[in-house]
Amino acid sequence: MPYVFFGIICLVFGSNFYLMSLASSYYGPLAVGAGRLLGGAAMLVLLWGLSARRESLTRRQFVAASLIGFVGHSYPYAMQPALIANGLEHSFIATMVSFTPMSIMLLSVPVLGVWPTTRQVVGVVGGLAFLSLLMVDGSFRGYSLGVLSLAISVPLSYGLANAYLRKTLHDAPPLAVTLVMLGSSGLLLAPLAAAAPLLQPLGLAPPSGEGAAGVATAAMLMLGPIGTGLMMWLWVRLVATQGPLFAGMVTYVVPVVAMMWGLFDGERVTTNQLVAIAGVLGMVALVQYGAASKPSGEPAPGTPSDPEPTPECPHPPCDRELACAGASR
Repeated sequence: MPYVFFGIICLVFGSNFYLMSLASSYYGPLAVGAGRLLGGAAMLVLLWGLSARRESLTRRQFVAASLIGFVGHSYPYAMQPALIANGLEHSFIATMVSFTPMSIMLLSVPVLGVWPTTRQVVGVVGGLAFLSLLMVDGSFRGYSLGVLSLAISVPLSYGLANAYLRKTLHDAPPLAVTLVMLGSSGLLLAPLAAAAPLLQPLGLAPPSGEGAAGVATAAMLMLGPIGTGLMMWLWVRLVATQGPLFAGMVTYVVPVVAMMWGLFDGERVTTNQLVAIAGVLGMVALVQYGAASKPSGEPAPGTPSDPEPTPECPHPPCDRELACAGASR
């Protein structure tokens, strides 16, 4: 099942960039970010209400989930549509999040005390080498160093959030964690979106409104509840059960899906992109092969062990919602 979840997340996350492009044609970047987060939170509220066991968070877990959400969702979910609104192609932005595994691997050492295996180092560094071609490609497209730096800041925030998610919330119910992360981040962005006209110098004000409102709204409805809510729930579950590096490798496959949408949308696809993506997929296979945890709950290679099960529940904490509440994968 970890590989099934991995594939679903790749397909939907890769499509999110095209949906962001459609939504950004009518709504401002902050509105897109806030709508995406609050729409995802609304879907998770529904799932939580329908679950057999409505688990909640402790005060410490609630605070930790909120802070992780601010870092890993508020900033990147507003920055990505802002870059799209300011001229960057959505398929190119998707390639930038492929730097997430490298940031996770580096940040996991000081945050988690987890050192990568030799195979992980070779795979991630090899993937980074291929991704450097994308940076060269971006410079040829006329993107400034400052813009490229903002694009790279997104995976850095993802890496930091994922490492602290594993460190502080590995024993918390995934559905409740994801709900708090999305809801708190959306509530943070909502008032900023309302004041967006005041942020015109930063490029965060709404666009001219020339795009079709109906198409943009439909894209938002897909982007929030499904592309964000459901997928982030699966993402948190994958981080909790397989570790942040396994889940982070999703971002090496997302550009392939995003590139297909870019072709559909008339964006350029260069030889550098094709070579880089082919090499990246090879590195994904190297890192992911045999990396999923065994059914018995044995941790994946290079990830810290989960806490011991309690006598009341024979399953590890990160699996209790699934195994003991009868939830369906």
